[in-house]
Amino acid sequence: MKKLILIMALPILLIAFNNCGQTGDLAVVDKIDLSGLTAGSTDKDAAANVDIIQKACAQIQYNQFKTVQVSFTNPEAQSCNFGKDGNLPRKNPGEDVNKTYFRGRIEQNYPIDVPENSVVCGMEFAFENLQMYYDDHFVMTFDDVILAGSYDYSPFMQKRLGMSVFDWTKIRGLDWPVDQAANPLERVYCEGDRGGASACSWPKTEEFGQMNIRMDESVFQKIIALSPQSKTHKFGLVTIGDDDEGDCRISPIKFSVKIRYIQKVN
Repeated sequence: MKKLILIMALPILLIAFNNCGQTGDLAVVDKIDLSGLTAGSTDKDAAANVDIIQKACAQIQYNQFKTVQVSFTNPEAQSCNFGKDGNLPRKNPGEDVNKTYFRGRIEQNYPIDVPENSVVCGMEFAFENLQMYYDDHFVMTFDDVILAGSYDYSPFMQKRLGMSVFDWTKIRGLDWPVDQAANPLERVYCEGDRGGASACSWPKTEEFGQMNIRMDESVFQKIIALSPQSKTHKFGLVTIGDDDEGDCRISPIKFSVKIRYIQKVN
C-alpha cells in the first residue's frame, strides 16, 4: 500500500514561511547511497534519480524530520498588479461576454532549506480550520511544479516527468469561457489524481468552502528528483485575475509542514 499524505480540510496556499527546524531523534547515518544522484537536467536523469530517492527513503529507520511554520496573507491590496511586473492591463469581456482572460497574477514564494547531502522523502500538512475563498484562480507549486489549482493549465505548460512546470508567460492573455460547464479545464487540478496518487477538493471561485488534499509521497519524490542536489526548495502560490479590483485575493491561511528527509554523512 502506498503511503499517503493527508492534507485535511482547509485552504492550502502559502507564502510566508518561518523556518523552525526540528530534527528527529534518529542519528544521521552514512549507510545511505546518494552517490548516483545527478542534477536531473533531463527527464532520463531525473527518472534515474527517482529510483535512487525511493530506495533511500524506503529505509525509514534513518528518517529525519523538520517542521516549518507557514503563514499566508491575502494580497488583495495589490489587485493583481495589472499592467506591471509582466502582467497585462485589465480587460473586460467586451463584445464577447462569454469569455474572460488571464491578465494579471501575483506570485508568492518562500524557500525551505534542508541539510547538506539530504533529500526530501515526503511532507505532511496541518492546517487551521479556516474557510477558503479566492478570486479568480489560484495555483500552488513546489519547486515551480504545479501541485494543485483551480484551473487545469497543464496543456500550456512545459512538462518534467509528466508534471507541469508553471510559467505565467504561457497563459498570459489567454481567454477562458465564463460558462464553467462548457470549459473542462476549469476544474479541481491535483497533481497525480488521475493516477490515483492524490485527491483534492475545494470551493469554486468566489465561493466559501473547505479544501481537502490527499497526496502520495511519490509526487514529492518526483519533484525532488528534478534538482536533488539543491539544499533549498520552495513553495509557491500564484493568484490570477482578469479585470477586477478584488482579483488575486485569497483567504489568509496558516499551517505547518512536517518534512521527512533522509541524509548521508560524507
